Amino acid sequence: MYPRKPPGGRSTDVHDYPAEKAAYALRDVDAILRKARDKGHHVGLYAERLLGGPLPWTRMRQAYALLGLCDKYTPGRVEAICQSALAFDLVSVPRIARKLKAAAKPVMPCAAMGKVVQLPLPRFARPTQHFGTTWDLQPEGGRLMATKTPVLNPELVSALKRLRLGRIAESLLSASSSLTSRTSRSTSCC
Repeated sequence: MYPRKPPGGRSTDVHDYPAEKAAYALRDVDAILRKARDKGHHVGLYAERLLGGPLPWTRMRQAYALLGLCDKYTPGRVEAICQSALAFDLVSVPRIARKLKAAAKPVMPCAAMGKVVQLPLPRFARPTQHFGTTWDLQPEGGRLMATKTPVLNPELVSALKRLRLGRIAESLLSASSSLTSRTSRSTSCC
């Protein structure tokens, strides 16, 4: 017999739940962590990281999903994926599920982990000098003045000619020469 509760109150005895379902009904985080540690060392560490926040019950479904992955796939595969995910500080159970579904081999951490590596530049990334014009600046009376007609980058000119756009190169040269004549008369660079 349960004691009477006020309206809206609950009177549930914890011992009424079946022993195997009590952890689910009571939202027992420690029980989930014990089950995860039983599956493997890194699975347990991963579950600790997953549930190690101020509101662990908000991520309990992901912890149950992690345990489900151990049942669906072998605990050894999940252990290896969890080890590589912890090395990269990746705490996302859906990402682990995708790796397992794709049968991706886990990346083992090495000495170069955690270091920033420069990736090769894409083929379209060119230095700014490729697109610019060059000016020959000479000091005149305390000012730097453009004394020579600007020259387009030769690589740009040859690329324009290969694309049958040689007239654009000619118009750029004529526009830059008219700009040079104006700036050499009135404007200083510095």
